[in-house]
Amino acid sequence: MTYIRATDRYPLLKPVIGELTVVFFISLNALILFLDAFPELHQRYGQRLEAVDYFCITYFLFEALIKIGVLGFPEYWRNHWNKFDFCVVLASLPLLLNPFIDFNTNAFAVITLLRLGRFLRFIRVMRFIPNSDHIWRGIVRALKASVGVFLVLLMPNLILPYDPSSEQLPPSAL
Repeated sequence: MTYIRATDRYPLLKPVIGELTVVFFISLNALILFLDAFPELHQRYGQRLEAVDYFCITYFLFEALIKIGVLGFPEYWRNHWNKFDFCVVLASLPLLLNPFIDFNTNAFAVITLLRLGRFLRFIRVMRFIPNSDHIWRGIVRALKASVGVFLVLLMPNLILPYDPSSEQLPPSAL
C-alpha cells in the first residue's frame, strides 16, 4: 500500500500510522462502541467509554493528517481505503463537540456503523498469515455454497405463506 512505502522514508511514523497500529485502534474503537451499546455498562462506565471513543476519533484524525502530510493529498486520495477513512473521520468530527454542545448523538448512528465498517480493513492484515490465499479460496467457496443454501431456504418462505383458497394476498406480497 502506498502509505507503507511512504513511511519507509519516515521510519518514526511507521509505528504511529502503520497498518497494525491502525487495525489495533479500529479494533479498540469497535470494542468501545460495542460495550457502550449495553445500557448497564453505559450507565456505569459511559464517561470512560466516551473518553476512549474521543481518543480513537482524535487518533484517526491525526492519522489522516499525517498521511496527507507525508504523501500529499493526491497520493493519499488515490487509495480507496483512505477515501473511506477520511470521509468517516470527517463525518465523526461533530461527535468530538458533544461534551461542549449537547445534541442528539442518535442522529450519528449511521456514522457509528461506518466507523465499524472500518473494521473491514482487518481483512488486509490476513496477507501476513501463511497460506492466506488458501483460506480465501475456502471462504469464497463457502460463500458460493451459502448462496445455494439461502435460495433453498428462501423458496419455502415464498411458497408456504400463499394460500390458493384465500382471496387475500399474503402480507409479504403487499
